[in-house]
Amino acid sequence: MFALDGPTDYRRLKFEGQRVYAFGTGAAPRKAMDRLWARLTGGVAAKPEELHVLGRTISVPQAAMGVARFAAAELIEKPLGARDYLRLAHAYDALILDDVPQFDRAKTSAAKRFILLIDTLYDAGVKLGASFAVPIDQLGADDKTATEFERAASRLVEMQSDGYLGAPRKAAAPAREAGSTIAPNATKGSLAPQTPEG
Repeated sequence: MFALDGPTDYRRLKFEGQRVYAFGTGAAPRKAMDRLWARLTGGVAAKPEELHVLGRTISVPQAAMGVARFAAAELIEKPLGARDYLRLAHAYDALILDDVPQFDRAKTSAAKRFILLIDTLYDAGVKLGASFAVPIDQLGADDKTATEFERAASRLVEMQSDGYLGAPRKAAAPAREAGSTIAPNATKGSLAPQTPEG
């Protein structure tokens, strides 16, 4: 893991003045995330990677320069838990999520995973770019997760702020806990940006 605690970190400056969220459906939000991806990676070609967590494999569709990009469904509609999200937070300095949905009663499990993911990224100071189907204050449409979503929404608002985007990574536990590795053919980039498991 590359530390981001120097007096000037030019990798963090890539976020300066950037709009890291996009809203709605269709081509426009995707193009906005494509532009953010290009800025953060400097045009370096994306490659798939694999993270291994206690015998499980997390497939990362696109990774470059310490940034990973996922369709939101790949992280919140699969049986991932706290260790998996913590592994992502250790492995990458920024995540881009495409197509975050509105979470209604049919998506309670996905909502809990999304909240846990945001908490994990926030606590580690990982930067987030995302496209959302609806405005942040409308994401939580399920009364079962209403309280938790209030906190998540507050954190999402903060995570797009200049203060958060310009801050260094927060201190975290060692990235390589027992049983957790990046696949040998994976290339770690240089950009440093509880729902039950199962």
